[in-house]
Amino acid sequence: MLSRLSGLANVVLHELSGDDDTDQNMRAPLDPELHQESDMEFNNTTQEDVQERLAYAEQLVVELKDIIRQKDVQLQQKDEALQREKLLITKLKN
Repeated sequence: MLSRLSGLANVVLHELSGDDDTDQNMRAPLDPELHQESDMEFNNTTQEDVQERLAYAEQLVVELKDIIRQKDVQLQQKDEALQREKLLITKLKN
């Protein structure tokens, strides 16, 4: 992948400079082994990126579950306090 990008950058620089004598060298196809190696490196990098994103997403899920548990506890406590206040109001009315 990087070799293709550098080749493309060389072609662009060459065209901008106006040199015509090395034009044929710039357009020569890449060595198949280099192409295959660069694709393998790209796939490995992509796979590493995917694994990092997955690990980050899993970490976020764990954090969200913890936040949900905390909010559930808070909600339950507020619900119990509300029930006590309703009971107190009912007792005061009677």
